[in-house]
Amino acid sequence: ERARQEKEKAERARRRGRRARGPTMASLEELVARTQEVVGALVRKPKMSGKLLARPPFRFLHDTVMALDARGGLVQELFGEDERDSSTITDKDAKVAFLNKLIAFAGICAGAPISVRASKVVAGAEPENTNLLLIALGEAAADESIDYGAAARAALAGEAPGSVPRRGAAGGSAAAAAEGKADEPAGQGDRGAGGDEAKGADDEADAEAEEARRAKEREREKRRQAKEKREKERRAAEAAEAEATASASAEGEAKQAEGEAAAAEAKKGEPADAQGSIDMSSVDGEVATTIEMYESLVRKPKMTEKLLSKPPFRYLHDVMSGLNGATGLLEGLFEGEELDSRQCSTKELKLGYLQKLVTFAAVCAGIEPPAKPSRIVAGHEADNTNRLLQVLAILAKNGNMGAMPAAKAVERVTNRETNSAAAAEAVPAGRSQNRETVEVRDRDGEEQGEQRAARRNDRQAAEGKGADDEPSSPAARGEEAKIHDLDRSGTGEDEAASSGGVDGPR
Repeated sequence: ERARQEKEKAERARRRGRRARGPTMASLEELVARTQEVVGALVRKPKMSGKLLARPPFRFLHDTVMALDARGGLVQELFGEDERDSSTITDKDAKVAFLNKLIAFAGICAGAPISVRASKVVAGAEPENTNLLLIALGEAAADESIDYGAAARAALAGEAPGSVPRRGAAGGSAAAAAEGKADEPAGQGDRGAGGDEAKGADDEADAEAEEARRAKEREREKRRQAKEKREKERRAAEAAEAEATASASAEGEAKQAEGEAAAAEAKKGEPADAQGSIDMSSVDGEVATTIEMYESLVRKPKMTEKLLSKPPFRYLHDVMSGLNGATGLLEGLFEGEELDSRQCSTKELKLGYLQKLVTFAAVCAGIEPPAKPSRIVAGHEADNTNRLLQVLAILAKNGNMGAMPAAKAVERVTNRETNSAAAAEAVPAGRSQNRETVEVRDRDGEEQGEQRAARRNDRQAAEGKGADDEPSSPAARGEEAKIHDLDRSGTGEDEAASSGGVDGPR
């Protein structure tokens, strides 16, 4: 029996030496060709291409092993369900653990250790040894006499490669072992005790290996649970954000509806002949048209195509501030935090500012609201935002020729219109002068001028001179000077009334 064991040990050592010399004797090209021949005959996908086999990545190796397993259950008992999915094996430690199991399994199926290190395979180094591993797995998959389950259990238990486990050979081996034990001489009891000690050491080593394996599995399960927890938290955050966005959008739409109702009410309350008195045919929503309209109105900020293609709120606020500073169109429309773009930082403040602006444009021009505040804040519908800017530019250039004067529109929007009748009776300053008062004064000036001219002609006729003759006496010249002064004063009043002085429009 001892002679037989020593002979088997020498045979195993000889085979290990031959396999160890394999990588140095065969070139990478030869090993790649051999891998394609052995493994390529068993699996169709993944394809055994020379480029992949020259430096096999982990995903390629995993897919190849799973394809061999699908053919005949090669590693059915070696890997768990989570290890069969390559997407769950992402970190280096998990990859190395997978490959260590695979290398031990291949060595047991081949009857000799495979000269390959898992860390080198993960790093893409030593492709010759990686191809040797694939060749050993392909040969094991082709040999259906191997007991893959027994080989997997031996690999998980940490047993060293030895005799190849065969299907149906377990019972025969056990009978031979029992027969040998029965024929053992009595004097070999000491050797039996030594064998029991060696067996105990092996069992202890197996227990340690099993405990290490279980610890790795517990660690892997802990990482999986942590990943699931992070995923749940991410989904909850996304749901909360979506809910907040929907709420803000609904609030913006409600404000927009209120603005549209106010604009419709203002348009309904105005006389028919006063509405639509400004030509809005040039409003087309084009960026070039907006730039052209604001060239003579606003110097800063600069109107550029890039900014107007998707106008941010800060830019729109600065443009409106420049427009109000140049024309006074929006005087009194905004107050408090709305006057400073840096303080309008929340979405509610931005929507409130834009809602006032859109409603003012609709009320003052007597048109439908040209844009929606919620879409402007979101950066959508840039053409409608440009339409709003164009309507405001036309209102700024045409003064109070809209469906409603700017000041009254501001009061309507801000709900501060208190005593419009008393304000209409008072004598306003500047460009808010009533047109009927100007026309009455123009007619009075014309009548006074005609009367003065008639008096001058009568006086000249009485003295016997024409209207164009020079007066001969000093008294006559003095009288003519007085008439000239009266004419000049009357002309001055007419000019003041027509040029928009204190009592007339601009």
